[in-house]
Amino acid sequence: MNEAKASVERQKLPMNPIRNDWADIAKGIGIMLVVYGHVARGVMSAKLGSESEVLRIADDVIYSFHMPLFFFLSGLFFQSSFVARGRLGMVENKVQTILYPYVVWSLLQGGVEVLLSKYTNGGATLSELATLAWQPRAQLWFLYVLFLVFALAVLLYPRRRFGTGACILIALIGAIAFVWSDLIPDVWVLVRLSTSFVFFSVGVLFSKYERDLPEVNWWGISFMLLLFALCQMLTINHSLQRVSAWMLFVSLLGTMCVVVMSKRIAVLQPRWLVALGAASMAIYLMHILAGSGTRIVLSKVFGIESVSVHLALGTAVGLTAPLLADKMIKRFRLTFLYVAPIPSRGQPPTA
Repeated sequence: MNEAKASVERQKLPMNPIRNDWADIAKGIGIMLVVYGHVARGVMSAKLGSESEVLRIADDVIYSFHMPLFFFLSGLFFQSSFVARGRLGMVENKVQTILYPYVVWSLLQGGVEVLLSKYTNGGATLSELATLAWQPRAQLWFLYVLFLVFALAVLLYPRRRFGTGACILIALIGAIAFVWSDLIPDVWVLVRLSTSFVFFSVGVLFSKYERDLPEVNWWGISFMLLLFALCQMLTINHSLQRVSAWMLFVSLLGTMCVVVMSKRIAVLQPRWLVALGAASMAIYLMHILAGSGTRIVLSKVFGIESVSVHLALGTAVGLTAPLLADKMIKRFRLTFLYVAPIPSRGQPPTA
């Protein structure tokens, strides 16, 4: 009787199998890698200190999987949102929550870079701001491509019959596009789309089985991390970056390492890491301004050229300054900086 009652109670609970702490933890880990990676590249571009082999290797490792991770995480929530909103509703939502902030922050960040062009590595000009429709600036390329990934997914996936076969077939098509991306016309957006969609499609497939998969213990996680490190050594020592199938495997392995770690870490309930993940969009939008500003102040104002100081402070400020700004934006209801202030049909717009 108790088991039957418990079963009935479980059926009354809202169906929300994926959106929980582990996904935000994965985003938190990912956004820390993104901020560090951009700070480190800024330091190398500014030629602060001597060129470090450690920095170069760390750059290769991080960039092999940290953006595939975010495409994968975006795919996790696609099915439930697509079924609820429909094709037109889904596109409308992504215009409001992805394309709109892409335009707003391209203009904001580009404007600041133009004003500070003599202090930055890039030297932005006003004419470059007019190219945002086909040439995304800096980190904002992700939003540009993510919108196109969602648009392509809306066309490829069946809305109602989200069967396993369809999901596997679309993931295989994505993998083929990645492996043979060299055969695609050398157009930036096509190349980015062909090398990104596969991770989104794997995320969609993973979402169908996430609740049924066994938990990986720390021994299993250690083995995966060791395998990932070995793959990275082989990649660096044998120039395997040019082998697309190998790099697809390494990217997926790195992504799954973060996923299984996040699911184990979630048991510890690290609220600070969950908070980073929940604010990952705001951090992604603002961290370049915060990190670059820190580098300019340290080098131009205080004359500090220590690479370790730049990496530590640049990463810390790149994470915390957007968090504080995000709190102020929400407190003063300036959310039009994130989401288009347009009435939405059906559900409210969510990123």
